Amino acid sequence: MDSLNEASRDNVHRGAYNESRFAFHVNGGKHINSEHKKQEEHHKSKLSPKDHKEQDDRAKDMAHHFIQHHEEHEGYKGVDKVHITAKPGDIKKHTGLDISHRDNPSDVVVKFKKKPASAPHHYVGASLKSSHQKNISFHAGGTETLGKKIGIHKEAMKTVKDRHSDLRKKMKIPESHSAKAAQDHIKKNYRVHTDKAAELKKEGRHIAHANYIKKHKKALSDHKMAVEHTQRTNELLRNHVHNGYKKMHIDHVKNHLIKNYLKASDKHNSLPYKKVHGMGGGDKEAVSHVHDPHGHMLSSIRDAKKIEFKKHGHDKTEVHADGKKVFHLRTKHNGGPLYSTKIQAEGQKE
Repeated sequence: MDSLNEASRDNVHRGAYNESRFAFHVNGGKHINSEHKKQEEHHKSKLSPKDHKEQDDRAKDMAHHFIQHHEEHEGYKGVDKVHITAKPGDIKKHTGLDISHRDNPSDVVVKFKKKPASAPHHYVGASLKSSHQKNISFHAGGTETLGKKIGIHKEAMKTVKDRHSDLRKKMKIPESHSAKAAQDHIKKNYRVHTDKAAELKKEGRHIAHANYIKKHKKALSDHKMAVEHTQRTNELLRNHVHNGYKKMHIDHVKNHLIKNYLKASDKHNSLPYKKVHGMGGGDKEAVSHVHDPHGHMLSSIRDAKKIEFKKHGHDKTEVHADGKKVFHLRTKHNGGPLYSTKIQAEGQKE
């Protein structure tokens, strides 16, 4: 099995295990039911003991801060029921609320025994993220879908198509090869050759190292070219995005940012949720943050008299409201040089 595919699968199991342990800890240190326990054991069996400890430590801290936030700051009291809602249809199934994951990304929904007077019901969602990264995305959409709303989809998709075709020609990758096959080939060759080169260098075999680099120059340069080519593609896409937003009227752009990135809507309000981000654990202290995805960003955009878009780096467009950065948009590929592209909204580093 390709090591890259294994890594991807491990991440899926880590995320699912963290989600399960979050539900376990919010539920007072017990599983919701036998199915919950069964699924958790499945994901645990795919991970190392180190992963178990890291994810459980994070989940416990995330659960603690989630409950603490709602009891101390929002007027909720006591956990009544906990539901895992990661699959489509789960939110409606467990709460009766007609809400899909397109409108609300809650992985777990908690029903509190007591709610504040202003809340329509006792349910609150948690959108979970367990990672080493501090800069976490809060929404991403395909370039074509979001491009249509920005008015740039035709030129943006033409750029992607032309750039991908150009890279295939330069690297002699047949059109019949999928993006994944091409990506796996590029990375596999690069990893094999760089690992061997590093080994020779570490052993002090400098002549052998130089000869090896020379012999496998093409595989190494292909990877470098693919990375640089992709960065340029992302930059060209960013320029389309930047130009599209600059042409929008302020009322249109405010409504667009709120609806498509902050995802604030009546449906969201009918099931409030918080982003819960966990880091560390294991041999490091677990740290977690709970924040309202609509909080300051929503009010900053909604109340702004002036919205500006500023280019930053090769792939980012910063969104400024009345002179202050609120968040940024990043144009990127979904995994490699020939994969599909997306526009991803990211908040400030935590």
